[in-house]
Amino acid sequence: MQDDCFMDADDSMVEYLTDQGVKTLKELDAMFLILQEKAHRFLVLLLAGGGAAAGLLFNAGSLDGWKMAGLAVLCFGWSVCAAWLFFGCLAARKWRLIHAPPRVLYYQFEDGSKVDLPTLRRAKLRDYGIFCEENTARLLLVGGRFNHVIAGAVFVPLAALLVAALFFC
Repeated sequence: MQDDCFMDADDSMVEYLTDQGVKTLKELDAMFLILQEKAHRFLVLLLAGGGAAAGLLFNAGSLDGWKMAGLAVLCFGWSVCAAWLFFGCLAARKWRLIHAPPRVLYYQFEDGSKVDLPTLRRAKLRDYGIFCEENTARLLLVGGRFNHVIAGAVFVPLAALLVAALFFC
Protein backbone atom coordinates (compact mmCIF):
# COMPACT_ATOMS: atom_id res chain seq x y z
CA MET A 1 0.00 0.00 0.00
CA GLN A 2 1.06 3.53 -0.64
CA ASP A 3 1.75 5.82 2.28
CA ASP A 4 -0.95 8.31 1.26
CA CYS A 5 -3.62 5.91 0.00
CA PHE A 6 -6.37 7.02 2.45
CA MET A 7 -5.37 10.67 2.93
CA ASP A 8 -8.03 12.02 0.56
CA ALA A 9 -10.86 9.77 1.80
CA ASP A 10 -14.00 11.13 3.44
CA ASP A 11 -14.25 10.88 7.26
CA SER A 12 -17.31 8.63 7.12
CA MET A 13 -15.53 6.34 4.68
CA VAL A 14 -12.49 6.21 6.97
CA GLU A 15 -14.75 5.33 9.91
CA TYR A 16 -16.48 2.57 7.92
CA LEU A 17 -13.19 1.13 6.64
CA THR A 18 -11.70 1.23 10.14
CA ASP A 19 -14.68 -0.70 11.51
CA GLN A 20 -14.34 -3.25 8.71
CA GLY A 21 -10.61 -3.57 9.39
CA VAL A 22 -11.24 -4.24 13.07
CA LYS A 23 -13.91 -6.84 12.22
CA THR A 24 -11.56 -8.52 9.76
CA LEU A 25 -8.79 -8.66 12.36
CA LYS A 26 -11.19 -10.19 14.89
CA GLU A 27 -12.27 -12.83 12.36
CA LEU A 28 -8.65 -13.64 11.52
CA ASP A 29 -7.89 -13.97 15.23
CA ALA A 30 -10.87 -16.31 15.69
CA MET A 31 -9.76 -18.44 12.71
CA PHE A 32 -6.24 -18.62 14.12
CA LEU A 33 -7.60 -19.80 17.48
CA ILE A 34 -9.75 -22.45 15.77
CA LEU A 35 -6.73 -23.66 13.82
CA GLN A 36 -4.68 -23.82 17.03
CA GLU A 37 -7.42 -25.86 18.76
CA LYS A 38 -7.56 -28.31 15.86
CA ALA A 39 -3.78 -28.62 15.90
CA HIS A 40 -3.82 -29.33 19.65
CA ARG A 41 -6.41 -32.08 19.20
CA PHE A 42 -4.45 -33.60 16.34
CA LEU A 43 -1.24 -33.44 18.37
CA VAL A 44 -2.91 -35.38 21.16
CA LEU A 45 -4.02 -38.04 18.66
CA LEU A 46 -0.54 -38.27 17.14
CA LEU A 47 1.13 -38.60 20.52
CA ALA A 48 -1.38 -41.22 21.66
CA GLY A 49 -0.90 -43.24 18.46
CA GLY A 50 2.87 -42.94 18.56
CA GLY A 51 2.94 -43.82 22.25
CA ALA A 52 0.74 -46.87 21.69
CA ALA A 53 2.97 -48.02 18.83
CA ALA A 54 6.10 -47.47 20.94
CA GLY A 55 4.53 -49.27 23.89
CA LEU A 56 3.66 -52.25 21.72
CA LEU A 57 7.10 -52.20 20.13
CA PHE A 58 9.06 -52.16 23.37
CA ASN A 59 6.81 -54.23 25.62
CA ALA A 60 5.95 -57.12 23.31
CA GLY A 61 7.93 -60.22 24.14
CA SER A 62 8.06 -61.98 20.80
CA LEU A 63 7.66 -59.78 17.78
CA ASP A 64 8.87 -60.88 14.39
CA GLY A 65 11.32 -58.68 12.51
CA TRP A 66 8.74 -57.47 10.02
CA LYS A 67 6.31 -56.43 12.77
CA MET A 68 9.05 -54.58 14.61
CA ALA A 69 10.09 -52.78 11.42
CA GLY A 70 6.52 -51.68 10.70
CA LEU A 71 5.93 -50.49 14.25
CA ALA A 72 9.26 -48.66 14.29
CA VAL A 73 8.36 -46.80 11.09
CA LEU A 74 4.92 -46.01 12.52
CA CYS A 75 6.36 -44.71 15.78
CA PHE A 76 9.09 -42.68 14.08
CA GLY A 77 6.76 -41.27 11.40
CA TRP A 78 4.13 -40.11 13.86
CA SER A 79 6.82 -38.60 16.08
CA VAL A 80 8.14 -36.61 13.12
CA CYS A 81 4.58 -35.49 12.29
CA ALA A 82 4.02 -34.44 15.91
CA ALA A 83 7.26 -32.42 15.93
CA TRP A 84 6.37 -30.85 12.58
CA LEU A 85 2.92 -29.97 13.92
CA PHE A 86 4.31 -28.44 17.09
CA PHE A 87 7.09 -26.37 15.53
CA GLY A 88 5.23 -25.49 12.33
CA CYS A 89 1.74 -24.75 13.63
CA LEU A 90 1.51 -24.54 17.39
CA ALA A 91 4.66 -22.48 17.88
CA ALA A 92 3.38 -19.82 15.46
CA ARG A 93 2.57 -16.63 17.30
CA LYS A 94 -0.29 -14.30 16.63
CA TRP A 95 0.50 -10.73 15.73
CA ARG A 96 -1.31 -8.02 17.60
CA LEU A 97 -1.80 -4.32 17.10
CA ILE A 98 0.01 -1.87 19.30
CA HIS A 99 -2.32 0.46 21.16
CA ALA A 100 -1.31 3.97 22.07
CA PRO A 101 -2.62 6.17 24.90
CA PRO A 102 -4.80 9.17 23.92
CA ARG A 103 -2.05 11.70 24.69
CA VAL A 104 -0.06 10.58 21.64
CA LEU A 105 -2.91 11.22 19.18
CA TYR A 106 -1.51 14.67 18.50
CA TYR A 107 2.15 14.85 17.71
CA GLN A 108 4.15 18.03 17.35
CA PHE A 109 7.24 17.92 15.18
CA GLU A 110 10.43 19.88 15.84
CA ASP A 111 9.54 22.44 13.18
CA GLY A 112 6.25 23.27 14.97
CA SER A 113 3.88 21.47 12.62
CA LYS A 114 1.28 19.18 14.15
CA VAL A 115 -0.31 15.94 13.05
CA ASP A 116 -3.97 15.88 14.00
CA LEU A 117 -6.41 13.07 14.73
CA PRO A 118 -7.90 12.68 11.20
CA THR A 119 -4.46 12.26 9.69
CA LEU A 120 -3.50 9.69 12.31
CA ARG A 121 -6.79 7.81 11.74
CA ARG A 122 -6.00 7.56 8.04
CA ALA A 123 -2.49 6.33 8.78
CA LYS A 124 -3.91 3.77 11.20
CA LEU A 125 -6.36 2.62 8.53
CA ARG A 126 -3.42 1.98 6.22
CA ASP A 127 -1.77 0.00 9.02
CA TYR A 128 -4.97 -2.04 9.43
CA GLY A 129 -4.83 -2.97 5.76
CA ILE A 130 -1.19 -4.02 5.94
CA PHE A 131 -1.82 -5.90 9.18
CA CYS A 132 -4.80 -7.77 7.68
CA GLU A 133 -2.73 -8.79 4.67
CA GLU A 134 0.13 -10.03 6.85
CA ASN A 135 -2.18 -11.96 9.18
CA THR A 136 -4.00 -13.54 6.24
CA ALA A 137 -0.70 -14.67 4.74
CA ARG A 138 0.43 -16.04 8.11
CA LEU A 139 -2.87 -17.87 8.64
CA LEU A 140 -2.62 -19.43 5.18
CA LEU A 141 0.95 -20.52 5.87
CA VAL A 142 0.07 -22.15 9.19
CA GLY A 143 -3.05 -23.74 7.68
CA GLY A 144 -0.98 -25.16 4.82
CA ARG A 145 1.52 -26.61 7.27
CA PHE A 146 -1.34 -28.18 9.23
CA ASN A 147 -2.68 -29.78 6.03
CA HIS A 148 0.79 -31.15 5.27
CA VAL A 149 1.00 -32.68 8.75
CA ILE A 150 -2.39 -34.34 8.30
CA ALA A 151 -1.33 -35.73 4.91
CA GLY A 152 1.93 -36.98 6.41
CA ALA A 153 0.11 -38.65 9.30
CA VAL A 154 -2.17 -40.42 6.83
CA PHE A 155 0.73 -41.71 4.75
CA VAL A 156 2.82 -42.92 7.72
CA PRO A 157 0.73 -46.11 8.26
CA LEU A 158 0.99 -46.84 4.54
CA ALA A 159 4.77 -46.50 4.74
CA ALA A 160 4.78 -48.76 7.82
CA LEU A 161 2.81 -51.40 5.92
CA LEU A 162 5.22 -51.20 2.97
CA VAL A 163 8.25 -51.55 5.24
CA ALA A 164 6.64 -54.47 7.06
CA ALA A 165 5.84 -56.11 3.74
CA LEU A 166 9.42 -55.64 2.54
CA PHE A 167 10.79 -57.21 5.72
CA PHE A 168 8.25 -60.02 5.54
CA CYS A 169 9.34 -61.04 2.04
